Amino acid sequence: MNTRDELKNNGFALLEKLDPEYFLDEIAEHLGRAWTGTKDAKSHLLMPHEKSASTPNTYSGNYGLGAFPLHTDLAHWRKPPRYLILRCKVAAPDVATTLLDGKTIVATCGETVLSRALVRPRRPIQGSIPLLRLYQPTEGKFGMLRWDQMFIKPSSKNGTLGFNLVMDVIAREQVDNVYFNDPGDTLIIDNWRMLHGRSSVPKGSEGRVIERIYLEELN
Repeated sequence: MNTRDELKNNGFALLEKLDPEYFLDEIAEHLGRAWTGTKDAKSHLLMPHEKSASTPNTYSGNYGLGAFPLHTDLAHWRKPPRYLILRCKVAAPDVATTLLDGKTIVATCGETVLSRALVRPRRPIQGSIPLLRLYQPTEGKFGMLRWDQMFIKPSSKNGTLGFNLVMDVIAREQVDNVYFNDPGDTLIIDNWRMLHGRSSVPKGSEGRVIERIYLEELN
């Protein structure tokens, strides 16, 4: 099964030990076109931090070395990046990237309910606070699901209903766990479909280093 088939069937694809001698920026040039939602389209390093060493408006600042809740990246933006790439620089095999298929959420909650559920960013984005749909349907295929209990909040009665329904599904559904065991392990996630998070970081695994970059489309 090739990468496109894996993404279509599973919503994510893991490429093991993919050219570990290269940086993610170099790999991404061959994988697809960079997301242009921000001026800085380069990769960023993600490392575990204690709450006290992080700023409040971040996941590390709120959860520290504890588990990160499931979310879609930049869900508070009007058009979040389509693909998220996570690439291992320093492995910590006992720390998982958790994944939940948004198709399960939409099927359980109902496409109509979620498409009517209006939410908004907790803080202004580029000077405005847009109204956003939890789910934007697309004819003939899965649309775009946005979710982040930290960065978006309900903005209508239907928004509150949809928000609560999604939280109920997340609370009871089993997640998939993906582990980065070696440098170069590269995980491509369909950010419009999949929710992802991180397990807690046990003592001794604080040195985990992951590169992250966003793509607009794949080659």
